Amino acid sequence: MVCEVRIVLPIDCKELHFHYKSENSPTGLDVRHCHDKYEILYVVSGSGKCIVEGRALDVRPGNVIIISPFQYHYLALECGMFERFVVQFGRASLY
Repeated sequence: MVCEVRIVLPIDCKELHFHYKSENSPTGLDVRHCHDKYEILYVVSGSGKCIVEGRALDVRPGNVIIISPFQYHYLALECGMFERFVVQFGRASLY
């Protein structure tokens, strides 16, 4: 699969973190945690649940999950491939 991603933002991008990962049965994602940044998760492949502050959200291809700063969350994935794009950015990037 060929994937091209282009992000153009009219902001100071010092607080912008972007990554892509593709893993078979990834570990460590089931640990409840939070960040001081917004997080946007785009699911390319894989399935399961993303638990955000106790609320279960579907994880499946094409879904976008937006997590606010300091919201506790974790992933409960089914076995198999999990492929995703993640963007994290701070509040200062919004102004």
